[in-house]
Amino acid sequence: MLGSLGEAVRHVLIRSFATMVALVTGVLGGWGPRTVTGMWSAAGLAERVHWSRAHRFFSRAVWEFDAVGLVLARVVVAAFVPDGGAVTVAVDDTLFHRYGKTVYGARWQHDGSAKGRDRIGRGTNFVICGIVVAVPFLARQICLLVLFRLHIPKGTGKTGSKTAQARGLVDLLATVFAGRRIHVVGDAAYRGPAWRGLPSDSPSPPAWLPTPCSTGRPRRAPASADIRPGRGRG
Repeated sequence: MLGSLGEAVRHVLIRSFATMVALVTGVLGGWGPRTVTGMWSAAGLAERVHWSRAHRFFSRAVWEFDAVGLVLARVVVAAFVPDGGAVTVAVDDTLFHRYGKTVYGARWQHDGSAKGRDRIGRGTNFVICGIVVAVPFLARQICLLVLFRLHIPKGTGKTGSKTAQARGLVDLLATVFAGRRIHVVGDAAYRGPAWRGLPSDSPSPPAWLPTPCSTGRPRRAPASADIRPGRGRG
């Protein structure tokens, strides 16, 4: 699987392919935090090639995120989705904690994993788009990330809403899988008018309707013993 994946992205990365292979090797074979220098050491290159080559892969190398993501999407669908079957796409966002003053896009914003009432954190927020698949070695489905967009909060950038960015990623996938039906799933935060214009034969109600169908586990109706009489006045 990794071999076919590597060959698929070779023509997209071109001169940076060898560096990418080394970094992936470091991610899979390393331990602890996957920093750039940590991945370089885990790949056995710390004393052979200067670590600045790994940093240049992210800062200066010429390669296109969407092109790599679409190649990954094709490999994932070919490996795990039956021929002609629907592709289930999940959209969400995640916050990477960053505190440096020079980190582009870092802001105080919503952090779903934070503790406390406010649930905010500082960092860069990415809208992500993944393909939900079933793999043979797990009893549950997993989501494999293929596309992403940096989101900058309203008033500080021109990225648009998270929902609009998610719609753009889904439309990008739709151009690759034009002959397949695509099911999009997301939480309530991704409702909005950005989903208008979906195909009329969509099996699910559009996400911008005022009262879409609810999903998830239904709440248990309270038994009569659970209902306490209200207190009287006085």
